[in-house]
Amino acid sequence: MTLTFDAYDLASYDYNDANGNQFTGYETVSGDYAIRLMRNSHTDGVMAENGESAFVLHSSGITFAKDPDTDADVGNLFTGDTAYADTPIDGSTMIPGGVDYLSRADGFANYPTAAAASPGSNVNQVGVYEYDGYDSADVSDIQYGVDAGMYLVVVENENGSTQCATLAQLEGTDTSGGTLVINEELMETLSDYDAPEWDAFLDQLSEQEVKELIGRGGFKNVAVYSVGKPLCTDRDGPAGFNMGVTNPNTETMWTGFPTESLIGCCWNPSLTYSMGVAQGKVASATGLQGWYAPGVNLHRSVYNTRNYEYFSEDVVLTGQLAAAIVKGAKETFPMVNGYPLLAMGCGEFNEQGCASFSEHLRDLLALPQERDGQAVDWQTQAEYITWLKTFRQLIAEGTIDSNIFLDKRQQVSEKLLRGQYFCLTYQWSDMEAEQRQLYYEIPKGAYMAVDGPKNSAGDDHTLSGVGMNGWTVTFITRDCRDPEKAIQLMAFLMSEEGQKLTALGVEGVDYTWEDGVPVPSQEAQNLLRQDYPAYIASIGANNTYWMLLDNTLQSQWQTACDPALEQIRTWAMGYTVDNTPYEVAFPPGSEAELINRRTERLWGETLPQLLMAASEEEFDRLLSQYVEQRAQLG
Repeated sequence: MTLTFDAYDLASYDYNDANGNQFTGYETVSGDYAIRLMRNSHTDGVMAENGESAFVLHSSGITFAKDPDTDADVGNLFTGDTAYADTPIDGSTMIPGGVDYLSRADGFANYPTAAAASPGSNVNQVGVYEYDGYDSADVSDIQYGVDAGMYLVVVENENGSTQCATLAQLEGTDTSGGTLVINEELMETLSDYDAPEWDAFLDQLSEQEVKELIGRGGFKNVAVYSVGKPLCTDRDGPAGFNMGVTNPNTETMWTGFPTESLIGCCWNPSLTYSMGVAQGKVASATGLQGWYAPGVNLHRSVYNTRNYEYFSEDVVLTGQLAAAIVKGAKETFPMVNGYPLLAMGCGEFNEQGCASFSEHLRDLLALPQERDGQAVDWQTQAEYITWLKTFRQLIAEGTIDSNIFLDKRQQVSEKLLRGQYFCLTYQWSDMEAEQRQLYYEIPKGAYMAVDGPKNSAGDDHTLSGVGMNGWTVTFITRDCRDPEKAIQLMAFLMSEEGQKLTALGVEGVDYTWEDGVPVPSQEAQNLLRQDYPAYIASIGANNTYWMLLDNTLQSQWQTACDPALEQIRTWAMGYTVDNTPYEVAFPPGSEAELINRRTERLWGETLPQLLMAASEEEFDRLLSQYVEQRAQLG
């Protein structure tokens, strides 16, 4: 077996040039190094074959003026003329000879003198030293409250317009109105800490906001109205999230882990990485943005009552275990491309409810719509109610973001493109443009179809295909200059020739025929894959005129499936069934149509109430009320 060592791992920080080599920083001093295989930090181990447990390595001395990972210069900010705030940590500017810190040399030989300081001594005065270098600083150029219109997050309305968020919205106490979205352009600008825009951005802060941002920073980072900064919540601690400091003896929702002293005994970075992953997931599920951990102080005395918050007295072990935790937590923390990860997305809620939690969920659960020739009320079936209650619980605990009740088609599209959704219950034909853009620009960011919720028997999904009822009506306005020509245009577009034109474009320009199959031109393919809006503007085929789409007629001209859509389409087609026998078309203006519309609106009001119910008992009450009111409507 060969053991290898990174010299940097053996380096110590020489803050006062103790070895007289004119260098302060990380170094291995010249001399012999004993490498020991230990049972623990104090007891030698024994090798199986020859009984030896120590090796001697000779070093002529190595200095590390640069960080070996980042190649950045390492400057000494602890002592001498370069000490931060002109305050050397050795106390040499206050006490002749400096502070006698506790040292491990010769088995903590200086413990008696290091511990001898009494209250009121010069050593204690160093501990309460206050730096006054800023007291006379010139702050005449600092401005407060100068609005520059630079906000970290803004409220996006249904029509796509944006506005400054209120303080209540930034604090999360007001979830009405539009959706909070990150100002991506500003975040990109401010990612450069030397950007000149920082001055104007910071000048927006009021003096009171600065005081609150600093003075009220315990376990949180307050919302700041002037710059559109939302509230961020932090929690202790090294053994998992808790509220023990601010709310002792309070039962919390978080998982507890062993103390760091016990975790340090595992000597296993892959295990501590798993702890970090778990903490990242917990933070995502419970709405936390910060974690006061891991603790990386060193054990220096067995009498320190807070040793339990730290791993070890060994610097290498502490660093590697802590780094693994941070890596795991960072990888699973709820951010994707700079935006919050959303556990689930859905179609928009409207006055009829939301298809994702209604018809789509019904089809995913393969709920029958008739039994023995009689219609089945799927809205009250146990399987459906069980899943609605599951979603209610996920919304109540914050796993599913409440913005699903506010987001319209445009917001869903934007979040799709940003890759924010972990999963999405949605009709694939309405996300073709976003899927194409992701697939060809960020292949790993494209979505893929997977099986969704299933009934307790595990039956295959029964997804509804194209039905006989449309969902749009095309009107000709009263001020149309030539109604007859408008009708002729509509009639043409619905004809076979018109459907071919809207499906493929112009023959010989946008596509050609090869072996009886239409093949899009290279230009059309490039636009489809790289700039779908430009494709719509210049060619206008491929579902651009979806409101005039005749799927049955266009199916005879199917082109080769776009690779961006192939997996989604193949998955959906495998579960698609014909549910048209269960579609009902009521005569316009009839009593039946009026009752149906009222019933749909009643469900549209009830569904979000069910999903946001405060408890399961409240859910049951609302559902019973809906069934009763539906019956009264006829």
